[in-house]
Amino acid sequence: METFIEMKKRHEAEIAQLQENCPHGKSSWMPFSWAPGHFAGDVLVCEFCGKILEHRHGHTSAPVGQITTGGA
Repeated sequence: METFIEMKKRHEAEIAQLQENCPHGKSSWMPFSWAPGHFAGDVLVCEFCGKILEHRHGHTSAPVGQITTGGA
């Protein structure tokens, strides 16, 4: 049976390969926070592989308390 660490490394490698080979055809802007309540701007995220393609620093229109993900 695979350990947690082994499984995590395998999945991280698979995701890295997916993001490297993805054409990033469809993407959308979403608010980005480095910690709950600490918004750092907006990020453009590929909707297929989850890779962050671009980061706009500054104020975001995200409501306080909105949960966001950072992606890859």
